[in-house]
Amino acid sequence: MVVPDEELSTAEARRALPSHVPFTDAVHNVSAVALLIAGLAHREDFVPGSMDDFLHQPYRMSLLPFAQPLLARLREAGAAGSCWSGAGSTMLALCDETASSVVAGAAQEFLSEHSVAGVVWELDADRRGLQLT
Repeated sequence: MVVPDEELSTAEARRALPSHVPFTDAVHNVSAVALLIAGLAHREDFVPGSMDDFLHQPYRMSLLPFAQPLLARLREAGAAGSCWSGAGSTMLALCDETASSVVAGAAQEFLSEHSVAGVVWELDADRRGLQLT
């Protein structure tokens, strides 16, 4: 998880969105979500494009000029996929424990190279879920 200090208000991010999106983009996103769920359930079924978004990311990229190259760098470093977290400015990289430190290092290096203040967090997935006691 790459958390830039630069904040992006949800209202500003919403203003960047078009009032209508192409049908093909909506279909792409629905298909991508299905692929993402399958890939999260069974790693061998993961498809990198399942984290690509056509409904909000392309329209918001100009709000955070570092976003597109950062997402690309995360994948180049070994992340299975990368995407915006909600409206931004946080960016996510999905990777396993073998790639996590390399991807985190590449993210930190990117922030430094581009003078983007922020932090990089290596988080572990919750594999237990809600536990009632």
